[in-house]
Amino acid sequence: MYHSHKSLAIFCVIIFSCLLASAQIKLEKTQIKIPENSEELQTLGLDFIGKLVQGELDQAGSLISDEFLYFNSDKPLDKDAFLALWKSYHADASELGIKEGGIMSLEIVEGSEKGQYVLIYGLQSWTPNSTKKPVNSWGHLMIKIQQEKISQVYEFQDNLSIMMQMGFSLNPPANPSGGR
Repeated sequence: MYHSHKSLAIFCVIIFSCLLASAQIKLEKTQIKIPENSEELQTLGLDFIGKLVQGELDQAGSLISDEFLYFNSDKPLDKDAFLALWKSYHADASELGIKEGGIMSLEIVEGSEKGQYVLIYGLQSWTPNSTKKPVNSWGHLMIKIQQEKISQVYEFQDNLSIMMQMGFSLNPPANPSGGR
């Protein structure tokens, strides 16, 4: 009986080790370069963001490809849903803008994300109509450009700081270990 428990334990350790090995981080190394049309890419990226922030959504839509996808923390949005989201931003807030930040362009030469990109980071600011108090959050955009159109946008932002500035509070769990 002891032998069967030992065999079962060894079998479980092997299976668990295999599961851990398959759960490792799988990041692809990418080779990048500065594209020759870097200035044009940055101009398109700035024009796109400017049109969105200024509420010129028809003009922003003309810069977007028909196959457009927007990725944030939720499911991807297509072109129409993305523009509707920005319409709601303008309906619910005023004084949208980017207070400071930077822009660069790059080209991923090989791999699954091959293509030309504009990277924008900045301190986003907007004033919700309900509070009249500005909300500020650092955000990062990775904008893929194909055939002189915006084809994908990946957005990353600090949602916790946004929620706390809007009056939400973070309550610690009842169990101080965080439920571990």
